[in-house]
Amino acid sequence: MKLLAGFGQIENWQLFLIILIFALPIGCIIHIITRNFRGGDKIVWAITILFIPILGAILYLLLGRKKKI
Repeated sequence: MKLLAGFGQIENWQLFLIILIFALPIGCIIHIITRNFRGGDKIVWAITILFIPILGAILYLLLGRKKKI
C-alpha cells in the first residue's frame, strides 16, 4: 500500500503503529483534561503520559480511569 510518494511503501501494520504511537497518548491526555480526579492525580497522569507516552497511556487506561471522580 503506497501512501505517500517519496516515503516508499508503508505496510498496514506500520500504519497502525504510527497511529497508535500518536493517537493513544493524545486521546488519554484529552480524557484526563475533561475528567475530574482526586487531589493531584490529574497532573501526575498527564506528566506520566507526556514523559513516557505509550507506556503511560497504557497504564492510564488500565489503572487511571478508575480513579476519576
